Amino acid sequence: MVAAWFAATGMPVPVHAQSNFSGQVAVGSQLVDRGLAITSARPVVQGAVNWATPDGWSVGASAGALMGSPGNIADWLVQGSRAWVVSTDWQVQASGIYYRYTRSGSSRVYTRAEAGMAWIYRDTLTLSLSAVRALHSPDHEVRPGADVDFRWPLPWNLSFSAGAGVSQALVLVGGYYAHGAWVRYPRPRLEAPTYRYGHVGLAWAHGRWRVGVERVATDLGDRAREANLDAAPWIGTVSLSF
Repeated sequence: MVAAWFAATGMPVPVHAQSNFSGQVAVGSQLVDRGLAITSARPVVQGAVNWATPDGWSVGASAGALMGSPGNIADWLVQGSRAWVVSTDWQVQASGIYYRYTRSGSSRVYTRAEAGMAWIYRDTLTLSLSAVRALHSPDHEVRPGADVDFRWPLPWNLSFSAGAGVSQALVLVGGYYAHGAWVRYPRPRLEAPTYRYGHVGLAWAHGRWRVGVERVATDLGDRAREANLDAAPWIGTVSLSF
């Protein structure tokens, strides 16, 4: 859920009047996806690029790495989408995303493929449904998810955002990460608990610069901590668009 741009958040990309290439670089306090920690609470550097066509097609990619270890990519993804303008106020977008996690650091998150549909109201309210399948894991079920995200502009170049969602986290409990390898307890088990997550945030943007801070939370509790997926409560990001 928490990242500096569309790719890591899965946020819809508006239909443009002309072909458009864009990108961002950012520094954040942690990589977090749908309320779960992808890296330990250390500074990360991120980059993303996106290309959109006038008829609503878009392709993009992003990657993130722990600062000080640029060769050690913590995650990367590629995304393709198609958006349609259905009225003055509404857009609909279909997307497909491939998330790749290297399982570096303390967390263990499975690589996944995801298909989604989103309904966007005036770039202010986004309702989305997703179907997620974990890859390279013993579990091959397709699991549903749902999200709602809200953004509202404020004076002085500020904006307020809030969001909530429900999903299933495929986690291996009964072990821990040490020296880059998963150390198993005698009987580790794979679980897929349904959990809820949410965030509220405040951002300041001026020109190509954006600074944001978000408060994130989930209700996974002890299972998130045991699986080393417990994120820091506050996430900060500074990004530059080009």
